[in-house]
Amino acid sequence: MPSIAIAALATVLAAQDAPPVADSLACARQVLERAAQAYRAMPVLRDRLRYIVEAPGSERVPKDLAYGSGPGTDAYATDPGLAAYAEGKRLRVVRAGAPQRYVDAPYAGDFRAALDAVTGAEGSLFEPPPIAMRTGKGFEAWLDGLRFKQLGPLQVVGCARELRGEPPVPRDVVRLEAANGSVRVALDASTHLFSDISLELRPPGAPPGFAVRVEGTFSPEALAAADPAGRFDPAGRTAVATLADLGSDRLAQGSPAPDLVLLDLQDRPVALRDLRGQVIVLDLWATWCVPCWKGLRHAQDLAVWARSEGLPVRVLAVNTLEELASPSERRERVGAFWRSQGLSLDVLLDLDDTAFRALGSPGLPSLVVIDKAGQVRAVHAGALATPEVTLRAAVRGALDQGAPGQ
Repeated sequence: MPSIAIAALATVLAAQDAPPVADSLACARQVLERAAQAYRAMPVLRDRLRYIVEAPGSERVPKDLAYGSGPGTDAYATDPGLAAYAEGKRLRVVRAGAPQRYVDAPYAGDFRAALDAVTGAEGSLFEPPPIAMRTGKGFEAWLDGLRFKQLGPLQVVGCARELRGEPPVPRDVVRLEAANGSVRVALDASTHLFSDISLELRPPGAPPGFAVRVEGTFSPEALAAADPAGRFDPAGRTAVATLADLGSDRLAQGSPAPDLVLLDLQDRPVALRDLRGQVIVLDLWATWCVPCWKGLRHAQDLAVWARSEGLPVRVLAVNTLEELASPSERRERVGAFWRSQGLSLDVLLDLDDTAFRALGSPGLPSLVVIDKAGQVRAVHAGALATPEVTLRAAVRGALDQGAPGQ
């Protein structure tokens, strides 16, 4: 529910006319410009987007993207894997699995630019449209935030005022499309603030049924003073330069890799202990995990590079955390996805999520690099800012660790 401060904004803004519907682009601009006016009127913004991922095999567990902005250009955003805090002239980023370390980077007032410099263009954290609106950015930046860093460039395809609920409540609805999906975002017609959002994402070339849908609701609040949730205390923590340096506290570097035995798509067992003498890279993924789709491309590029260099490296895609009815259904779905994407990596099935837990439950997507002696050398949870550079460096570091017994 909107706070009292937000409700007060309605008395100033609600009297404006409904947006025209003849021109969808003009209508969308008008709707979002009114939203920008409303968000800029707040001394401090605090908001939460609660969303559920809906796809065959997904867990359907509600997740939160919490964010806020102000005073000035201070801003923060947190999701289940990462948290970023921009205060003054510094941006600090922490990972859920490594709370004692943080990335310390410069901040010049542009939240998106600072985030992208640390997490990369494919990272999970992005600049939500309300933050872009409050810092004076324009229409294209607002649309960019609605991509969630997963969709391609968005085009406006519809805009109208609708009545929803009982009693009916007027909402302004903007519909947008990209080559790999679509967005439908609704704004309260009285306060002009974001109300709810629906996304559909499709991997390029995937067969029918592989769309992932995300349904979310916003909970904006106007605060009179700085939000304590947006403050970061670096005391007792170690600053590092990059996201890759954060690592993970869940599976320590140098620890023995778990003795896993997994099945491939032909139901044949593959034991990690039988691969000693090679560097093993495990890419943990699920069909419903949208960031995993790009992560698999990076893993395949790594495998191609290792082969071209003649390196003893084995890259394995470990499918995990799928909620499907039976192993046969799992194999069918994973196999269909694999063929549609033209991927050539070997696929292993973590049918009961044992491997995921044994590897420290690092989240999705994640990569685990194991050296030739069977010891963990790197764990990268989430999307990487510079995947090619980071993964090649991790592999070369693992190769330098020596053969079994050294």
